[in-house]
Amino acid sequence: MRFSLSLAYLFSYNLLQFYGHTWIFTNMTARFLSFGEDAQAGTFYFVGVMMGACQLLSLLELFHIADGFEGISILHMLPYLSESEGKDSVQLKVPASIFIYSPYILMGWLLLLVLGSSLTVLLLLKERKEDLESWNKKLKKD
Repeated sequence: MRFSLSLAYLFSYNLLQFYGHTWIFTNMTARFLSFGEDAQAGTFYFVGVMMGACQLLSLLELFHIADGFEGISILHMLPYLSESEGKDSVQLKVPASIFIYSPYILMGWLLLLVLGSSLTVLLLLKERKEDLESWNKKLKKD
């Protein structure tokens, strides 16, 4: 195995991702064991920045493929865009023979994630608006 700059970069990238996710898991576990169920709200704010950074860095994986650092194509990274001709089907163990085509499951999961993130953003914007309105009312009283 030959040492190269791209290999060193990929190693450090994966190591950084590993450390970030380990830090998130360790802190979430420690806070849950220390504070119990009362730690749920505070834990998100405590590890949210690191979680956002790790997720943002994970977008670099698409650039790794596009730049040729990894030996796979972009279609293998996004299997719901590729045609698999039934190779990715799953047969359920039920009395009737049912095949589920994997890209359809992934598309449904992607749709669910988009709907969930949209709902989260809308709720956060509504909460922010309410906070600003109460803050403005408080300033007007003073």
